[in-house]
Amino acid sequence: QRNDIKKELFKRKRLWCSLRDYLKSPEFNQVFVAALKNNGMENPERWDKKNLDAKTLGAIELPGDVWNNAKVFRDGLFSSDLIKRDKNLDMPQTIRIVYEHLIKDHDLQFYPEQLDVSFDFVPRMCQYNMCDVCLFGNGIEQICHKKSGCLCTVSLISCGYRHICCPEKCRLKENGAKGHCRSSMLTSMPK
Repeated sequence: QRNDIKKELFKRKRLWCSLRDYLKSPEFNQVFVAALKNNGMENPERWDKKNLDAKTLGAIELPGDVWNNAKVFRDGLFSSDLIKRDKNLDMPQTIRIVYEHLIKDHDLQFYPEQLDVSFDFVPRMCQYNMCDVCLFGNGIEQICHKKSGCLCTVSLISCGYRHICCPEKCRLKENGAKGHCRSSMLTSMPK
């Protein structure tokens, strides 16, 4: 019965989105913390946005949606870590397994919910087989310019996000996710 309850946690997209917004949004977080305080919650300040860290936020599941459950994304991304695991798992369950696998061996400052960029990422990258410039595929060497003050070409190409490049604080430039997508290894990539 515990497994059934655990499986149900992954099917609560709106719950996870709401919790994420209450914890991470500057506007909603203040209201959330005040409500906890008004209702006598012990130590409500621990849920204040400025007190949250990656480990705490690691409890939030990736909200499941049509894009992060897309076959090309689900079956490709992180497959090398999941070869012996159940292929019937949806992406939130898959991400939880990968997350637990990665944090066990690495000092990473990410959490599963942060991968909720798939609705922007999959249509731009996976559906067009952009493995040759994908941070999970062949890597970002061809598109990462490392020029402070300019738009980050990796986030712009991958997700359409406008983000100012700050090379001294950037974790993407390390290209550490390169080669984690099985789909990219099956695709012949231009040189």
